[in-house]
Amino acid sequence: MTEKPILFNGEMVRAILDGNKTQTRRVIKPQPTNMDNENRRLSVSSDCPYGQRGTRLWVRETWRIVSVNANLKTAQFYTVQFKDLHPLDYSPALQETLAEYAAKENPVMGSIGDAYGKWRPSIHMPKKCARLWLRVMDIRVERVQDITSSDCEAEGIRGSSHGSPVKGWPYEEYTNGDGLIYSDPLYAVAALWNSINTKRGYPWDSNPWVWVIEFEREK
Repeated sequence: MTEKPILFNGEMVRAILDGNKTQTRRVIKPQPTNMDNENRRLSVSSDCPYGQRGTRLWVRETWRIVSVNANLKTAQFYTVQFKDLHPLDYSPALQETLAEYAAKENPVMGSIGDAYGKWRPSIHMPKKCARLWLRVMDIRVERVQDITSSDCEAEGIRGSSHGSPVKGWPYEEYTNGDGLIYSDPLYAVAALWNSINTKRGYPWDSNPWVWVIEFEREK
């Protein structure tokens, strides 16, 4: 079975873990210049870097090494911790890999929570350290602004408890995990998109072509 990596930031990982995110949109590179329905079908069947239906995706996220029960210098064991501070269960199979990283960091001796390595970018996380696996249920090609209200929800946008019926304020408000409140789920999606993709040259207003990946979390 095909396995491929995919990157998610901390907010997106939390949304997946909470069961709130089952879709992601990723820029098609390079952007197509002539995309009709037939080309969309062919692109999904041959060009998508995230695989096809049934592909397993392992999630790369920001990580660091922590020591486990390391009170003796001769008994140094390690595991992986993520941005939400949840660690992987201790695994003997990981020790050789993590020890190589730890030797370069010289983490402080101590039990978990006392000895940390430096935070490492998601792009450098080994597959054997992944805690999240996703199965691709569907992939399609569309413009990012083609997103529907139900798609916004599947992207992890949620109603906010800050909604108010006060005159001049919307009855419903939404959040995408960035700590801000939006009057429309589409605004929340656009803000999330821009926070990730504007600096990469694909702002929301440019309406780029995207892969729309629908997935289920593997338990």
